[in-house]
Amino acid sequence: METLESQHHQFIFIDLEGTASVLVSRSIALADFVLIPVQASAVDVRQAGKAIRAVRDEEKVARRSNPHRTIPYKVLMTRTPAPGAPVSSVQRQLEAEIESAGIPRFRTSLAERLAYKAVFVERLSLPELKDMRVGNLEAAYENVHLLAEELIETLQSIENGVEDEQVRFARSGGEANGSVYSEHK
Repeated sequence: METLESQHHQFIFIDLEGTASVLVSRSIALADFVLIPVQASAVDVRQAGKAIRAVRDEEKVARRSNPHRTIPYKVLMTRTPAPGAPVSSVQRQLEAEIESAGIPRFRTSLAERLAYKAVFVERLSLPELKDMRVGNLEAAYENVHLLAEELIETLQSIENGVEDEQVRFARSGGEANGSVYSEHK
């Protein structure tokens, strides 16, 4: 963590495991923003609920020394159907529960695309895939571009002290009780 704090980068992304650990807690505590990826599956939903609780817990601890400290977060739906493709009833139900619980969520989702799978299989970036025959690479670029724009917009709002309406609702006591995000023991 000290190494990261001494760096002067505009963005630092830390991809962490989905389980609770000291590294996860410290990373959340130091974060300016937490992005919580979620697929439309029961396992991912439970993990997202735990991640949201971890963010809220770390925020409570941070407020002991700085009463104004917030750790904003948003859920990102991943591996969703491409625009125009049918959406499963499970995903529609999950999205409705996220909305009704007031959980901050990106408008843009990351669609299930062969190009994203190829990034990991081939260990190449999207631009490096241009010479390979990867299905609808342009759509993958557009999807990533829209998500990046929304992320930058969110971070600028946070930096300017303007909270997103969803984040404001969550901070004002909007809880996810009774939804799929309540912890199952």
